[in-house]
Amino acid sequence: MKDLNDFSIKEDRFFTLSVFMINVFLKKDSNSLIESISLDKINDNPKILEGSVGCVKFSDGKKDIIICLNSEEKAKNLVESYKDFQKCRGGKKIRKTKQSKVLEILKSSCKIF
Repeated sequence: MKDLNDFSIKEDRFFTLSVFMINVFLKKDSNSLIESISLDKINDNPKILEGSVGCVKFSDGKKDIIICLNSEEKAKNLVESYKDFQKCRGGKKIRKTKQSKVLEILKSSCKIF
């Protein structure tokens, strides 16, 4: 097991972040998935780990995914992207829309209604 307190020990990995999941792969191959965390399980915003230049920790309380980037700027960009995803997931712009309009959109775009 890797020492998560020693940021000089790194392994190359491929990461994906969507509005639904954060995934870690051994390589850029969907068959090499190592770990996933559903974004709805993350209670705290990811943070740049103290003592690192650009390592960002995502946690759902049971497991952690740490992504180390080569600059603080890129790490901050990742944290901000996550926050934007969460705004989108929460329907920030939809909240100002009337319920009838939201239902109309859902009915026209979803097969469940």
